[in-house]
Amino acid sequence: MVAELAAGVPAGVRYSDLEAAARGFLARADVELVEPAEQAGRRALAVGDRYSTRELLDLERSMIERAQRGVYAGVARVDRDAVDQVLGVRPELAGEQADMVRWLTTSGRRVDVVRAGPGTGKTHALDAAREAWQSAGLRVLGTALSARAAGELEAQSGIRSATIAQLRADAQRGHGLPRGCVLVVDEAGMVGTRDLEALVRGAERGDSKLVLVGDTRQLPEIEAGGALRSLAERLGAAELHRIRRQQEPWDREAIAAFHRGDHDRWLGAQIEHGRVTVSATAPQAQRAVVDGWLADTQQRGMEATIMLADRRETVRDLNRLARERLREIGRLGGRELSVAGRGFAEGERVLALRNHRGLGLRNGDRANVMEVSDDRTLIVRLDRDDRRDLRIPTDYLEAGHLDHGYAATVHKTQGATLDTVHYLGSDRSSQEAALVAGSRHRHDFRLYVVDSDLPSPTTPDRRAHPRWRQELERRLGHSRAKQFAIDVRQRAGRLRDRPTPELRQEADQLSPALERYATEARAVDYARGEIARAENQAAAAHRNAKVTRDRRDRRHARALDQAAREHAAQRPQIDAAEQALDDRYGPAAREHAAHQAELERRNLNPHAERAIAARHDPDLQATLEDRHGPRPLGLTERHAWDTTAARALKSRDQTRSLDLEPDGHNATPTREWALPEPPTLPAPEPEVGFDFDI
Repeated sequence: MVAELAAGVPAGVRYSDLEAAARGFLARADVELVEPAEQAGRRALAVGDRYSTRELLDLERSMIERAQRGVYAGVARVDRDAVDQVLGVRPELAGEQADMVRWLTTSGRRVDVVRAGPGTGKTHALDAAREAWQSAGLRVLGTALSARAAGELEAQSGIRSATIAQLRADAQRGHGLPRGCVLVVDEAGMVGTRDLEALVRGAERGDSKLVLVGDTRQLPEIEAGGALRSLAERLGAAELHRIRRQQEPWDREAIAAFHRGDHDRWLGAQIEHGRVTVSATAPQAQRAVVDGWLADTQQRGMEATIMLADRRETVRDLNRLARERLREIGRLGGRELSVAGRGFAEGERVLALRNHRGLGLRNGDRANVMEVSDDRTLIVRLDRDDRRDLRIPTDYLEAGHLDHGYAATVHKTQGATLDTVHYLGSDRSSQEAALVAGSRHRHDFRLYVVDSDLPSPTTPDRRAHPRWRQELERRLGHSRAKQFAIDVRQRAGRLRDRPTPELRQEADQLSPALERYATEARAVDYARGEIARAENQAAAAHRNAKVTRDRRDRRHARALDQAAREHAAQRPQIDAAEQALDDRYGPAAREHAAHQAELERRNLNPHAERAIAARHDPDLQATLEDRHGPRPLGLTERHAWDTTAARALKSRDQTRSLDLEPDGHNATPTREWALPEPPTLPAPEPEVGFDFDI
């Protein structure tokens, strides 16, 4: 929370002020703890408390309930013979692609999910599904978060598409989507929960079908997310695994392994085929990226290749270096327009950063500068199939909406396809970013990393330089995928229905494993401490030698340096021992932490204890079922039923306490025990057209 606040405030704000702001936010009545921090043994397995808002939790419940209600809706269903006829004229669609088309067009579900890996031909299959739906008289429309993704969906599948923002703006003006249509959402894994909930709600109201197409292993949502993964787990999904984009079979197999989670196999394949370049410093790595990219441009042209990085600052550096090199070899024209702190010359590669609906220019479009005009405008030629020329107006340029397009962030290229890609990894790299960057190419991919132990850029040797590989494997194992808040709470609450005596007994049974864990972890802690002590002693000796300038002190410092390197060489064995401990005792440690957190929650919240006791009281359950029916399956209805049970138990306990004299003997009852009335559930929403009701 503090880190998120720090990212949005100017420099100079005190940490104590950020902490106070975070505490104030978490203390709000509409903020809920969905998962308490786990303290699992001695190792650093802890994660911080995880919070959400009631508004977001309600949105997630609503989305899930609507999607589950629509499983038997019978919408947008096409006759199987008509689907087979469409597939019959497309013999290239076979296996999983054909199965996907048949499933989407005949399931009749309100919401269908397609999980498609990178380069698996999803848009080609969607083109066939579009034809089948249209043959049945259904209107098929498409949408995506970005204008570039929406444009590519339209170009490759023939589905008329717009951005989600455009759809919502049109809905506000009263121009919602037609009733009974099919709406295909591309790159749905990047769409936030609020937008997806509005789409699901609109589909239910308009008796329409929603098709969510995406990949839960590629770049996640910027806003609150996890919806696509959660819906796929609850509803099931059509899946595409066979990769078609890359030309080399080994390349396709490596990316498929990465997509399955085998990052080490993918990285090993890149090393084996000479695709990884290691540099000693970040500036050297940037120059290596530009050199590799420049060689590709001379063979394939600038339209066919791109440099990718995780940070905008790195992208700016790569663009600057690329322009300098192009200027040196005479590939940029003499006329140049300076605007908004950037220079644009004829022959320049540019990238649009903002949509311009009047021009038909999309955020993410790449183009070549064909002419620098006297009226301070640019004529550019787009990379799209139509290769249109556009005149970029001065106000667009002065607003800073056009940038150099030699390099881009990974986010800008999700869904794109190029001949070659050059990716500069960083400490911000994640498995999602690496998967996107490493799967955009048809022919070649190059990965560039930094290892300060190397004296100069070199082709990596796996045996000679293991540190950079270990660090890269660690980054590839780090996921930035988001989770549905309601899923996190359900995972954290898996013990909340269990009786308290059972929880205490299980926690006691786990305690001996934790004691063994702590005992065996001491050796690992000691070994790590020895490395730190050796490195600190060597650093202190070097500082002392610089002050004294004594030859003996320098020799002593070098000896301590050697000893520190020998200790550091044991890090892989220590890491392996620590991983083995985690594999052996980690599950028990995490389970014990979850039990302790739940027991502590019950100690602090008597109402929670009553609700659990009510669910394990047969007499009370029978009474409630006689009056209100069995415990419902729906989230909202079940919550209301549980609230009634907790209130009934409290009412019964209070009545019993009044029925006892101070000496413990029964007295004349003072009042009868009665079930409280259950909370009133909201009435179903009326049927209206397909809108987003913002």
